[in-house]
Amino acid sequence: MDAEVLKARAASAESGSIERTLWITALVSEVLDRRVVLIGGAAHNLYTGEYRPTDIDLAATGVGRSEFETLAKHGFIDRGIGHRHIELHLRDSEPPELVEFPTDLTDIDSTDTVRLAEGVAVEVISLSDLVVDRLIQATDGTPVTFDDAVALLVATSSEVDWTTVMRLVEQRSDEPFLNELQEVFESIRLVAESAIRRAGLDGRS
Repeated sequence: MDAEVLKARAASAESGSIERTLWITALVSEVLDRRVVLIGGAAHNLYTGEYRPTDIDLAATGVGRSEFETLAKHGFIDRGIGHRHIELHLRDSEPPELVEFPTDLTDIDSTDTVRLAEGVAVEVISLSDLVVDRLIQATDGTPVTFDDAVALLVATSSEVDWTTVMRLVEQRSDEPFLNELQEVFESIRLVAESAIRRAGLDGRS
């Protein structure tokens, strides 16, 4: 689908909706002519509907100044050095959509595919990978990232492939600063399981 058509589809979707996020992801992939994967808070929102991201995090390989210039030809605005995001203004009455490329595709083990229209599909980080990503963030020790990880596990407890999550945890636990990842995982899982029991989501009366 043509980039301008994708941009129009994004503009027609509600501001802040996952639908708009997905169309913007498709637009970026089309403009850059490369694989792009939706990650971060927007992916969290896709799987749970309970998270409100402030930006759109995308994983792609080799995104730099040249790619920003290419995106600028389709309405994206690069604020330059010191700004993490590029902006996309879709409607005059709405704030810009903020897009960031915080990582490449290296640590993404698998993805899910969301089909938006005939010939248009978007890759989203798999739930297992997203859980591990949230666990990694929780190793910073702040209550916010810990609570985010717990919320994700509670919301997706019946869907998470725990065998895959543990495999990914073991794969990444030897990275710098991540030796505590398994301990954080166990702590978060215990809190999540406790929350599920209190809410009666485990199917018991």
